[in-house]
Amino acid sequence: MLLLALSLPAAAAPPLTVHLETPRPYGYLIGDTLALTVAVDAPIGLKLDEAALPRPGAINRWLELRRVETRPQAGGGYRIALEYQTFHAPLTVKTLTIPGLRLSFAGGATADVPSWSFTATPIKDLAVSSGAGQPPLRPDAPPSPLPVAGWRSATLASAVVALAALLSLAWLRGLLPYWHKGRHYAAALRSLRRLARLPQDDAALRAGYTAAHRAFNQTLGQPLFAEKLAEFFDANERYRPVQADMEAFFAASYRLFFGSGAPSADYPLERLAALCRHCLQIERARP
Repeated sequence: MLLLALSLPAAAAPPLTVHLETPRPYGYLIGDTLALTVAVDAPIGLKLDEAALPRPGAINRWLELRRVETRPQAGGGYRIALEYQTFHAPLTVKTLTIPGLRLSFAGGATADVPSWSFTATPIKDLAVSSGAGQPPLRPDAPPSPLPVAGWRSATLASAVVALAALLSLAWLRGLLPYWHKGRHYAAALRSLRRLARLPQDDAALRAGYTAAHRAFNQTLGQPLFAEKLAEFFDANERYRPVQADMEAFFAASYRLFFGSGAPSADYPLERLAALCRHCLQIERARP
């Protein structure tokens, strides 16, 4: 039986396929790194002898192996990442070669990784080797677009805020004639709209009347009283269309603040708002 076993031929080594994935083969300067990947197709279960792999360190006087990383593949085989760094500083374009290596597997199987050549370029000049087997110069990679959506939105928001601030400042300084005219009546209308949502009691009526009186006084530049209405209309003919309504308001205001009882029936806040609206239109129509 022993003699029979010895007479049997040794089992055939499993087939192994090696593919070397390389970067560009030209244009390297001193200090550049080169990343190579060895893809080995092997039967499932065939283990790589990682102890036989080269260790990081100097390969020769100008080449150093910086990193070795092994990744088994689910379908069998391995991917071995090798990172080299060149320290050669040639005076002219020079072709250099990274030496090949032999991979060892369990059971004595081996696979040879071929050597790979590239061109080193002097720092003072850039040229491409024209040696046989070298591919033509590749075009420069286009720059990656920068994300600008956030900056665009922020710029637009800032512009809107700045424009609003400028318009507010112009309005306060009277640089927007149309909107500046009648602004006191516009303020009174805003107050009356707020009061319209409240119960229409004596307090609301007094607040509305006060807002209207403030608008008349600020527009005229001095207090306006009922006994001065005739002079007011003589000096401001544009208010003639609302003369009767203004006189009725001032009479109602006198009864409210100095008489007895709130005259809400004859001059409610709705009518006062209409008067302020007419006065606003008169001021904005003024040349």
